[in-house]
Amino acid sequence: VSVLVVDDEPDIRDLLACTLEEAGAIPTTAENADEAVDLLARQPVDVLLADLGMPGKDGYYLMARLGSDGDATRPGTAIAVTAFTAECDRRRVAAAGFDHHVSKPIDFDALLRLIGESVAARRAQ
Repeated sequence: VSVLVVDDEPDIRDLLACTLEEAGAIPTTAENADEAVDLLARQPVDVLLADLGMPGKDGYYLMARLGSDGDATRPGTAIAVTAFTAECDRRRVAAAGFDHHVSKPIDFDALLRLIGESVAARRAQ
């Protein structure tokens, strides 16, 4: 399973990548939305994990740049990783095109389950 981790915080980005790699995934990292768009244009991924609260161009900007489901650059599953947890934030995440919302601090076991279930569901379609 290929995963692009997009987060401006190097420690979080590296921890997510390391955890994913230990679980058997193939992680790639980007520190901002523009870098993520460039990477996805060259190499689509199964899963996108994107921080919403990045300075400048945030996770919402990233999703807007990726286009709709079926677009070659859009990952099979897009997961917002954020400290924003209010119901209005969850609605905004869904409206932006993210498939799932994961709150910080991250429950890594739950995140890995979510990724596995999401990829399996996509492949079953």
